[in-house]
Amino acid sequence: MARNFVAVIIGLTVAGAIVWTIEMANHNLHPLPPGLDLTDMDGMKEHMKTLPALAFIVVILAHLLGAIGGAWVASIVAQSNERKISIGIGVFLLIMGVINLFMIPHPTWFMIADFLVYIPGALLGYTFYNMRKPQDV
Repeated sequence: MARNFVAVIIGLTVAGAIVWTIEMANHNLHPLPPGLDLTDMDGMKEHMKTLPALAFIVVILAHLLGAIGGAWVASIVAQSNERKISIGIGVFLLIMGVINLFMIPHPTWFMIADFLVYIPGALLGYTFYNMRKPQDV
């Protein structure tokens, strides 16, 4: 039980690190305008309108890869219930993603696509874990 809890914490940490790394690279390519106040939602809405679609696609990719990597690592660390833990990673990331979508304005197409990547990504991470796991004979 304790090992599974540790697996979830490590999986979420890995997912966060993957997302953060990719999003920081994306922010370097598409920086915020000088002086933009992140708490000014009107300013954020205007800034979001200036971003190319590629900037949003990179964020979706970051979220997908974070879910894959986090679920995969959590499955490796877990003692049992790897599939449930992987889905739990995906659900937690989905909740955090939905909170982000409410806090920062995004294009509708992005919100739909982003909503759809977390659970399939986590299941893909679990599938990768299963592919490397020695098969019972």
